[in-house]
Amino acid sequence: MANNKISFKKGDKVLVIIGEDKGKKGKIVHIFPKKMEAIVEGVNFLKKHSKPTQKA
Repeated sequence: MANNKISFKKGDKVLVIIGEDKGKKGKIVHIFPKKMEAIVEGVNFLKKHSKPTQKA
């Protein structure tokens, strides 16, 4: 069985090596250990557009 331990922590500076943002550098904002994923500042953020709602 593989050792699934994350070797970095919140606040570390990292280089993205996979995906659309490959080559970008940033600081770790949040870590998801169960998914083996991390949110990097300024990288991999999606904006979701939604219809405006009518206020009554």
